[in-house]
Amino acid sequence: MSSGFRFRFPRRLDYVCIVWFWATMCSFTAIGILHVFPVVYANASASSLTWHHVIVYVTFFEVAVNWLCIRFVQSTFKPDDYASKHPGEGASGGYEINWNHLKQGPEEGKYSLPVSSMKPLNGTGSGDELSSRTLYVVEMTAGEAGFDDGDGDGGEAADRRRYVCPYWAWNPCRQCRADRPPRAHHCPVCRACVLKRDHHCAFTGTCVGVRNQRHFVVFTFWVALATLYSLAHALWYGLVHFLPRNSPYDVLLPLTLLRWGFGRVATFDVVLVALFYSLVFFFFFSVIFFVNQMGLVMEGLTSFESSNEVKVKVAASTSDNIRGVFGDYWLYNFIVPLHNVFPCYDDGVTWPKVKV
Repeated sequence: MSSGFRFRFPRRLDYVCIVWFWATMCSFTAIGILHVFPVVYANASASSLTWHHVIVYVTFFEVAVNWLCIRFVQSTFKPDDYASKHPGEGASGGYEINWNHLKQGPEEGKYSLPVSSMKPLNGTGSGDELSSRTLYVVEMTAGEAGFDDGDGDGGEAADRRRYVCPYWAWNPCRQCRADRPPRAHHCPVCRACVLKRDHHCAFTGTCVGVRNQRHFVVFTFWVALATLYSLAHALWYGLVHFLPRNSPYDVLLPLTLLRWGFGRVATFDVVLVALFYSLVFFFFFSVIFFVNQMGLVMEGLTSFESSNEVKVKVAASTSDNIRGVFGDYWLYNFIVPLHNVFPCYDDGVTWPKVKV
């Protein structure tokens, strides 16, 4: 029987990650301009130093503006708004099955069962149209979802029966108590269903979905460039200015903190070492996400489908898949956000060129 307990990811973790990210961004920008550049470019011309300042300001601007777009360009699915524009659509395509016939597959989200054992929830149709015996499904527990199975025993039914919906269908969300379109998933942090949900980004405090995925891709691109540029200068600064006044062991953060506690290392140098590790983390983090996201965009897939090996057939070309996320003239998005000028082709609800 369902206990009613439901785990929620702590929202405060988002705040910690956001503060960490922006503290790193602002710190290496300020320290770079005020302390690193004067040392590294001590013998450079004024015009050369100006160009490096411009590079820092441009990358900081691009990171900031795309962060704001990820944060405030929402991909939340609002059932009431959709129902008013498309009356009669969105009915669940779920099936009630015998729990004894359902077998967990080798991967999460995969179940194998005889199609003949399935009974449509809405009383119409059959399982004959599901030709495969292996289904990608969303599991719904009767008691948790609030479904009425007709026998009036509530929690007892939750122990005996499960409601299973094919992956590519309008499926009921047990948290929102509403049908959601294919590729939409519920976020336990945002507490809403997100269209074409990719993941919840703790460093922006919101979900990446159909409308802000373009900004997330551009965001990771500029973060990778900014951190790479900063790491190159940090290594140069460390060789010519940090190591001569410190021990080589001070580049190891635990030892740096220990020696700082005994007054052997200056507080500013501890900040530099901590900032260096943060830059390394954000560099690899952004590169991995950028490469992964661009691959998914060009293939027309989502992270859920890729990680669970859902056999999705995308009939669109690579250029169409890119326009589906970025809209027209997609390369210009890497210079300035264009979500209002050239909206993405995908609406997050209908997928005419996708089959499962």
